[in-house]
Amino acid sequence: MLTIDRKALEDLAADAGAPLSDGPAEATTWGVRDPAVARLAAVIAHGLDAGEGEPLYLRHLVTACCLQAIGAFGALDDGAVRQGGLAPWQAARAKRLLGSDLSLDRGVQMVADECALSAAYFAKAFKVTTGSTPHRWRLAARIDEARRLLAEEGVPLAQIAAAVGFADQSHLSKAFKRECGVSPGVWRRLHGPGRRRRVVANLDAENAAGG
Repeated sequence: MLTIDRKALEDLAADAGAPLSDGPAEATTWGVRDPAVARLAAVIAHGLDAGEGEPLYLRHLVTACCLQAIGAFGALDDGAVRQGGLAPWQAARAKRLLGSDLSLDRGVQMVADECALSAAYFAKAFKVTTGSTPHRWRLAARIDEARRLLAEEGVPLAQIAAAVGFADQSHLSKAFKRECGVSPGVWRRLHGPGRRRRVVANLDAENAAGG
């Protein structure tokens, strides 16, 4: 018998956008026979008892057990997976990881491991699913966060560059101009707090003149 914590299943189901069903507890949490889970559990148990198997390999098997359980008790839509693409839970997890901790050097291998895939397969499947490579997706997230910080008052460009994972201010400026068509300084003048102050000042001047 294999017992899987329901919270772990709920977290994985949330990643997949497929909440678990709210059936009776006795029908959904224990006493359910599933040959696929039994085979996976046997491999995990053998690896643990014999002290064999890499931790990452065993973790992938545990994830497979959870996904099988979600498939039985949840609402995963296999038809939503594009041919050669990521499963919904994999796409959700990959996007969350690629869009977070932007100051860190987060490689494809780490994200692929979290999706229980090889790096090469993950990179191809991610592009099939999103139309973008993992690198381009993360770069877009960095540029979006840089724009948000540029719109704030008094955040130096060097600090913004470090916060979003660029080596220095020059690196940020080159990437930003390539993606947005203007330098960070020009973008800040056009969209940042200085522009808002100028708009307010102009309106105040117009109202004063009209008065």
